[in-house]
Amino acid sequence: IIKKIGFDQLKYFIKNNIHLIILLIINTAFVFLITNYIYEINIVENNQNLRKFVAEVLEENGIKRYSLKPNNLKQIKEKILNKYKDNLEWIEIIPSGIKYIVKVEERIKNAEIKENEASNIVAKKDGTIKKIIASSGKVLVEKETFVKKGDILITGAISEEKFVHSSGKVFAEVWYKLRILSSIHDSSYEKTGNNKTGFKLNFFGKNVDFYQNYRNSNIKEKIIFKHNFLPLYLSHDFIEEVNIVDSILTIEEAKDKAIAKGREEIKKKLGENEKIISENELKVEVKDSKIIVDILFTTYEDISIEERIEVKNVQGDFRNSNQ
Repeated sequence: IIKKIGFDQLKYFIKNNIHLIILLIINTAFVFLITNYIYEINIVENNQNLRKFVAEVLEENGIKRYSLKPNNLKQIKEKILNKYKDNLEWIEIIPSGIKYIVKVEERIKNAEIKENEASNIVAKKDGTIKKIIASSGKVLVEKETFVKKGDILITGAISEEKFVHSSGKVFAEVWYKLRILSSIHDSSYEKTGNNKTGFKLNFFGKNVDFYQNYRNSNIKEKIIFKHNFLPLYLSHDFIEEVNIVDSILTIEEAKDKAIAKGREEIKKKLGENEKIISENELKVEVKDSKIIVDILFTTYEDISIEERIEVKNVQGDFRNSNQ
């Protein structure tokens, strides 16, 4: 036999390299498991109940130990904030090797406090006081002083026996540190109007399509079957044909794009009369075709929130103050 071709050649190759092939498959599977699965989730929060709640929310969205890393973290974060906007003020999910670091900020809410109930105005987050507007109660802080979450800003405890309903607003400088990941490659999509549906099997991160895909397409998956301990899932896809327009950004352009992305995230947290004061780049790192930017945002926010004082008798007393 001079040469084997076709299926005979494939059988001959497998037979003579079976141990190498098995070792290659095992190594590939091991590398895949190490790099594509989540082995630890670190929720940076002291409140045990909030940590438990956030863990349940993350699990509900497919982020839990021994599950595949999702490729749509931004969409997951937006979905969580939209669905649990009454519970969470802000959430940041940071991939770090085989673990995810999750930072959250709870939305502080109290049961409605009536005008005849004694109350304090407290800080709902850390910050440096910039403006105090008090219509009743006793102001305990001054401008340019640093306060921590939970500190009393305006108290309704006028004396040991006299309590009032505190009313007012306290504005402060607040800081947020964000790590933004952005691509140096910029792509825009133009829909052609052509679309189709079909089934797809994903096995070890590799797709097996049961449909003829377009050259360029935008695919929306609808998961039919998925198991946390099996490296596969079956989906029914909606496929749109698109034309892709690619461009390469300079480092400055990619950095500006990342900062703009972070700026939009911060703006979602701000309300009326609140604004971004400054933004400072702490670190810029270029890795492969990605740029990673650490940014410190300084905002001007209303950090005040009412907190009930449990007393038996409340006497009226009003004090106007604007600083």
